[in-house]
Amino acid sequence: MQVEFGYRARLLASLLAPFVVCVGAGCSTDKVAIGADFLTPERTTGSLIDHDKWVMLDAAADPYASERPPEIICPPTKAQTENWGGIDAFEVDTSGCNYASVGQPSLKPVLKGDTIYLEGWRGDTQGREPAEAHLAITLNGKVLFDKRYPIPWPCGATLCTLKCANSAVDAQDYTDPPCDRGVQPYVTVEEDAPQGAPIVFHVHNHGSNKYGLIKMTLDELAP
Repeated sequence: MQVEFGYRARLLASLLAPFVVCVGAGCSTDKVAIGADFLTPERTTGSLIDHDKWVMLDAAADPYASERPPEIICPPTKAQTENWGGIDAFEVDTSGCNYASVGQPSLKPVLKGDTIYLEGWRGDTQGREPAEAHLAITLNGKVLFDKRYPIPWPCGATLCTLKCANSAVDAQDYTDPPCDRGVQPYVTVEEDAPQGAPIVFHVHNHGSNKYGLIKMTLDELAP
């Protein structure tokens, strides 16, 4: 009987030992451990980026390193956060920045099946020599958005349309993924990416133009 009681006591102790109880102002509410399992807070939608945290990437961290020119000229004033009418955007001005791949860690975890919303813009490229612009966004090494735009083009537009408002220029909308829902980029995530996973925003073209990334938002959670 004494042996049985000892066994039960040890069993009870082993079950209770991993159980963490914390009361008071110094306690974390991030997770509570029960055995080997963790109860984490419910995931929420919201921004994946902070425009004040972009940093220029070196070649080792740049997924588009094969496109880097022999000499990169991009002072901080030509790739920086700007505020337009109360809206922040990270803007790359190619009149003084010939190449930019910037990065930051994701603010939220993302799971397969989630939907990410991307919003950005680009300026007109009138009177330019024929060329192309390249814009791309990756998350944890996976491409979310990657498009090349013809130069010249007579007007500014969103990431997913070449339509010129109030002009006689023919509309040319990109309808291939991820440009949908009224030619805005909504991307269905194909692989999980933890909080802190690298996000990269890549821009380059020949000549003078401006490009801005406004939003990268976790828009809908996977069911």
